[in-house]
Amino acid sequence: MDLCFLPAHHTLALFGQLQGEASIKSLRSLMEYLRKTLIVSIVWLPSAWSVYGLSICTDNDIEGWHNILNKRGCHHMPFYILITLLHDEARLDTCTGFLLGGIGELDKHRQPNFLVINKDTSISEIEDAFRKFSTRSDIAIILINQNAAEMIRHEIDAHTQTIPAILEIPSKECPYDPAKDSILRRARGMFSAEDFR
Repeated sequence: MDLCFLPAHHTLALFGQLQGEASIKSLRSLMEYLRKTLIVSIVWLPSAWSVYGLSICTDNDIEGWHNILNKRGCHHMPFYILITLLHDEARLDTCTGFLLGGIGELDKHRQPNFLVINKDTSISEIEDAFRKFSTRSDIAIILINQNAAEMIRHEIDAHTQTIPAILEIPSKECPYDPAKDSILRRARGMFSAEDFR
C-alpha cells in the first residue's frame, strides 16, 4: 500500500475506498486491522507515518557528511573531538541547519524559499530577496539573521503586513539584541504589562 506517499489529510477517504473494494474475507480482515492500527488509531496517526512532501535524505547524503567529518577529524576519533566537530558544524551557518532539517524548498517555479548570505552578498541582493519573500503566498515566516536585518532595517521597518511574520534570529558572530528588533519594539507598543496579568 502506498498510502504513506499521500498527504495525511487524504488518507482516511482513500483508505475507505480501498477497504470498500476488498472482496475476500481475509483481505477485509487485513484492511480492518490496518484501519484500526494505522488510520484511526490515536497512537499511529497518518500524519506520523505520511512521508508526503518530506525532503529526501539518502544514504549518500549521510555518507558525504560522514566523510567530511572524518577528513576534519580522524578515522577513529575520540568522542570529545567528534562533539567539538559537531558543535563547529552547527555553528557554521544557520541556513545549513535549516536546510539539513528540510526547511529549505523550491516552489513550483523552482524558486528557493531561502537566501544564503555570505561576505560577497550585496545589500541590494538581500533587499531584493526580502521583498520577493515578503510577497510570496507560500511563505508565512521570514527568519532573518539579525546582522542581515540591520543591513536592510529600512525594509523591515516598512513591512507592515502580519503575514509573513519576520523573526530576527541570532548568529554565531553576534548574540540576539532585543533592542535592535523593530518587530519586537512594535509588539511591545501594542500591549502593556497589565495585558499579561
